[in-house]
Parts: sequence; C-alpha cells; structure tokens
Amino acid sequence: MTDRQTLHRLKFWGGWVAAAIVAAWLLNLVWWGLLSPAARAPSLQVLEIPAGTGAALEKGATFSFADNSLVLAPGATVRVVNKDSQQHSIGSFNVPAGETLDITLPRTGNGTELSCSIHPSGYLDLGIEKRPPLLSTIIPAILLGAPFGLLTAVAVFLTGKIDSDPKQHATA
Repeated sequence: MTDRQTLHRLKFWGGWVAAAIVAAWLLNLVWWGLLSPAARAPSLQVLEIPAGTGAALEKGATFSFADNSLVLAPGATVRVVNKDSQQHSIGSFNVPAGETLDITLPRTGNGTELSCSIHPSGYLDLGIEKRPPLLSTIIPAILLGAPFGLLTAVAVFLTGKIDSDPKQHATA
C-alpha cells in the first residue's frame, strides 16, 4: 500500500468519525444551552408557614406543607412567609409572627443546610442548581460520535464495494 493510499484511507475514515463527533457535540450544545437544569430552576421560592404550625409542632404533629429540600438557581431568593402566631427560625434567621423574610442564596457554591423549626427533621436543605461546565459536552460527543462515525464509514465503504451492475461480470 502506498503512502497516498494510506493517506486516502485515513482521510476517509477520519472524516466520517470527525463529522459524527462534531454532529454529536452540536447536539450536546443544544442540550447544554436549552435543557440544562439551571435554566429550569426557580429564582424565587415561597415557603409559607401556615397559622397554627407552632402549636401543632408543640403537640408533636408533623407537616408536609413544605419540602425538606429546595433546589434553586444561583442567587435565588427563598421568601419565608410566617402566617403563624409564633416566631420560627430558619438557620440564623428569625421570622416573627405575621412577617416575611427573604433569604438570598449565593451565586457560587453548592448550597447549604439550615436548621429549621418547622421541619420534623429540624433542617431545610437549600441546593443551588448549576449549569454543567461547557467542557462536559465534549466527552459524551466523543463517546457517541466516534462509534457512530465508524459505523457510518463502514456502511459507506461496504456500499461502495457492492457491485450494482451485474452485466459487467457477465461480459468479462
């Protein structure tokens, strides 16, 4: 096999693999830009403490009106509305009866776990949903694109080898 034939084969196979990797990467970029969780996370979450919560907690009741874990966008706000007749605490914040408190999450970090007087577990987990790094789209593109490109190249190669004119063999 000559150097020219080797270069031709390398261009053929490499071209199909490269094209499939680029196509897979473009699809990953669409996912990254449009479907990533950071685009869907709310920037405001209202946590309402209903009237009678403090008295019910003193009697040992548990509540399901609020999730133990909230996942929000970076820099989002948790608005705590206390409609109870008693003061409640969330982390280092006290929310007096009948008042509202806004807690703003940081733009960086992974979130935090706050002590909470209204949750049976005693804690409220505040998570920060982040968009994955752009470089995280490259590995799936290679893992999906390389095999697809090889399969496509094999199909094109085999299709080119198939003799579509049977009369040519009959006259030979």
